[in-house]
Amino acid sequence: LRPADLLTTAGFGRLVAFDVGVANPAARTAGSGACVSMVERKLREYSPFADELAADGVEYRPVVWSCWGRPHVDAACAVRSAETWWNQSFPWEPIRGSSYNRIPCDSLLYRRVQNDSLFIAGMIH
Repeated sequence: LRPADLLTTAGFGRLVAFDVGVANPAARTAGSGACVSMVERKLREYSPFADELAADGVEYRPVVWSCWGRPHVDAACAVRSAETWWNQSFPWEPIRGSSYNRIPCDSLLYRRVQNDSLFIAGMIH
């Protein structure tokens, strides 16, 4: 059993197994909400192992983004929580004279997905 793409305690105060997924809204199983459908499917698939994971002190959480970069509500909360933990654990001070501003993790992820989508679209056309 390997329920986690990322196993961490960062930002949550307990051991969390994140199962990362990317949902395609055009998929046959997407239903009315691709992200919601994938989260529900992942929870159903791992529900037989919930007691075993809980006994080991592990909380299973699927975190899903659409292929267009829209996060499921739980994914957005997980990123914000981890980002808050990181910022509290590793305080950031700007470099004198630098115009660099810290950008939230979810903004960086969105930009990355957006850039990848544009790159892929350019390859198709």
